Amino acid sequence: MQLNDRSFSRMLNQALRYEDQTEVKNYWFNYLELIWSALKQLPSVKGNVYQVVNGRIKENYPKKKIITWWGITSCTQVPDNILSEMLGKKSTLLKIKILNGKNISEYSCKSNETEIVLLPGTRLRVNNVSYNTNLCIDEIDLEEISDEMFQSDTNSNHTTKRTSKDGSFDKIWLECRFKDPEGTTIIKPNECEPYLTEPSGSIDRHILNRIMGSIFGLILGDALGAHVEFRPHTYLLANPVTDLRGGGTWGLEKGQFTDDGSMTLCLANSLVARRRFLPYDQLVRYKWWFRHGYMSSTGTCFDIGESTKKALCEFENRQTVFAQKYGISLEEIDFLSDEQLLKKFNVFCSPDGAAGNGVLMRLAPVPLFFCRNPEIAVKLSGVSGQITHGDMKAIDACRYYGALIVAIMHNTDKDQLLSEDFYLSKMKTWFNNKPLVSEIENVAKGSFKKDKGYDDGIRGKGYVVNSLEAALWAFWSTHSFKEGVLAAVNLGDDTDTTAAIYGQLAGAYYGYDKLPQEWINSVYSKRYIECLCKWIAYEGNQSYSKN
Repeated sequence: MQLNDRSFSRMLNQALRYEDQTEVKNYWFNYLELIWSALKQLPSVKGNVYQVVNGRIKENYPKKKIITWWGITSCTQVPDNILSEMLGKKSTLLKIKILNGKNISEYSCKSNETEIVLLPGTRLRVNNVSYNTNLCIDEIDLEEISDEMFQSDTNSNHTTKRTSKDGSFDKIWLECRFKDPEGTTIIKPNECEPYLTEPSGSIDRHILNRIMGSIFGLILGDALGAHVEFRPHTYLLANPVTDLRGGGTWGLEKGQFTDDGSMTLCLANSLVARRRFLPYDQLVRYKWWFRHGYMSSTGTCFDIGESTKKALCEFENRQTVFAQKYGISLEEIDFLSDEQLLKKFNVFCSPDGAAGNGVLMRLAPVPLFFCRNPEIAVKLSGVSGQITHGDMKAIDACRYYGALIVAIMHNTDKDQLLSEDFYLSKMKTWFNNKPLVSEIENVAKGSFKKDKGYDDGIRGKGYVVNSLEAALWAFWSTHSFKEGVLAAVNLGDDTDTTAAIYGQLAGAYYGYDKLPQEWINSVYSKRYIECLCKWIAYEGNQSYSKN
């Protein structure tokens, strides 16, 4: 990288804002860590600061819009120092009310002013846009948003704020953020890696090994099946999948995932950010994925199931009605945190009879997070599916599969796990004496134990009962993660989801250290997922300790 005639800071900011973060990781990462640690040593500065921008940019800053600045932004506390530069020019004056600025005057080359910098990821709300007739310039008033969110500008005086308990703003990489003011280009998971933070407390390494095994197992299953999704079994008999590949159905790169992986990350992000199970926030993040490509490996939503899509459209409609009823702006409704209002919002948005496997493919974060409390884990596994898939077969598939994952976290051996006695022995406790519907109970009693697999009726179809049977058959009939996940994929049809469902159970059982390392190394945004797994382990333990 050559300096040429461009300033150092300008080059850094250009790299931070650029869609392809390769340059940040290859050239800037160590420097960013150094400057970040240095700036954190300085006390935070509150108050008003100013910045001048060449050109008129008010079209990109409509009132009440929430924006994120990803560069390192230099400002001044004294507007007189910059107003003279604006006279006679088409410029915009930004007045920014800050909470976490850093005063670098003692280290700045600008000796005649107090220089304040804002760190990458600073989140701002546009309070006002006006025209200064005296100076003939546009003025934009911005306000930094930190842990406490802004109050709704409504007559109802309902407050929509993030509390310190929420904790998401100390992990900006969990949020839906864009590279441009228009909100058209999402920050993808791998582009969040420079901003990752890890838990400061201790983590049980045995539990973490199973959590990482489950999440990476799910992602690997999705990635392995993606390039042959919708291919029939006959095709895969002639062209069996034997390794991780790219291309095919979706034209993905090797190691990229589809909707299964994206929705799993959305759910995991919600649990970690909110530090609890909050269906409303889960739906918001699924909506972000649907509309903006949040947590997508490509930056766009693709391969979304029909039931999931209908549920998310229904959720959006309910948000609109709810916002109007309670005087909340649509810009704020995604950040609803008032406990009384959350109780009033009906989060069960499923279309009638929705029993697809999209409910099971994303499940793992819930039983992993709550594994220390089996009864809660099983109950919430069902609720996590019910918000988009309301058929009892879908709900009970989640309850049963969640129980299996929890049992693995408690070191249950494979034979006991897959026996009919497992379900019967846990009925009164883990299942709260609520029996499974007959179709799922048949699976729990061993309907998946078919020696000939496909020839005996095992199918990798989109119906949740078929998928549950197929995933358990692949686990029951094989003796390693690799053997089982390839068996799941080569059933054909909904290859990625069958393998993703298998992967979350088998990955937890075999553990992260037993997964194929050459595949792990190819996983898209591997570092992001590793970090998220650590937070699932940490926050899950914190949640259990508090309760």
